[in-house]
Amino acid sequence: MTTTTSMDQFETEALQAIHATITQHVRSEQDLYNRHLRKLQTLRASHLSQLQTLVLDQSKTRKQLVHDAGLTLRVHAKEAEEEKEEEEEEEEEEEEGKRKAMEEKVRLQEEELELQKESNSSNSIIINKNILISSCNEDIEEAFEDIEGEAVEEEGSNTVGEDEDCRDTILTSLITNISNNRVNLGSLTTRFNSKNLRHSPINS
Repeated sequence: MTTTTSMDQFETEALQAIHATITQHVRSEQDLYNRHLRKLQTLRASHLSQLQTLVLDQSKTRKQLVHDAGLTLRVHAKEAEEEKEEEEEEEEEEEEGKRKAMEEKVRLQEEELELQKESNSSNSIIINKNILISSCNEDIEEAFEDIEGEAVEEEGSNTVGEDEDCRDTILTSLITNISNNRVNLGSLTTRFNSKNLRHSPINS
């Protein structure tokens, strides 16, 4: 009886010791697990924070790159537009220069033609002037010849009054012709001088 009781007590104590050992081991394992879990959670939180920071940085970098690229594209587009405008302005200036040069060429040709016409007109005036001078000289010579002829006829005539009337008529005709030629010559000279004055360097 006593032996049985001792055995039961021994078993009970052994079971209690085993249970205590198992409980202690479980607690130790639980503590270890909890420590590892906390470390993992801390590490996970740290990695998550780093990952979020990296994502934000990459997002900012991407946005900055997009912004820089857009800015670069706008700058290039503006430069291209300015270059195009400069080329168009140069083309317009070149066309304007060609147009003005052509207009100046046409104007010079017209002016040259007008000067040629006026030169021909001036030459015609000079020719007419010379013709009038020659005609005036011929009228004077003819008048003097008539006067000389009348003077010769006077020597053989006794009608002095008629001779004087004839001489007066001849002189009057001569004076009239000379006056007319002077008027025509003066008109031609005025026209000639006005043309020369219009094209003189002072009035150019």
